[in-house]
Amino acid sequence: MDIQHISMLKAYRYIFGRYLHVIKRSNNLSYLTFESLDHHDVIHAVFTRKGGVSSSPYKSLNIGGTVGDDPDAVRMNLEAVFSTLRLSIDTRFDVWQVHGKNVEFAEKP
Repeated sequence: MDIQHISMLKAYRYIFGRYLHVIKRSNNLSYLTFESLDHHDVIHAVFTRKGGVSSSPYKSLNIGGTVGDDPDAVRMNLEAVFSTLRLSIDTRFDVWQVHGKNVEFAEKP
């Protein structure tokens, strides 16, 4: 792990304090989880950008499909994320964030 990566993780730890624990690694990816959610069996993660396959300027673990990155790279990155969480990529569903007053509830993909 390089010094920049360590510094970023220390910053996350400072911001989120004791509620965030560092570092889980799998499939060459690093991610953080919230202790408060671990105790309730909620599958969750905050991934770093390390370990993906996207090239510059999206360098490394880009999972954004609408920013101009190679769609194959985004798909491989998403597959790595889902594999790390032991989930099938078929369980994926996306929402679009909109700043407004309406709330949408999703119950299944």
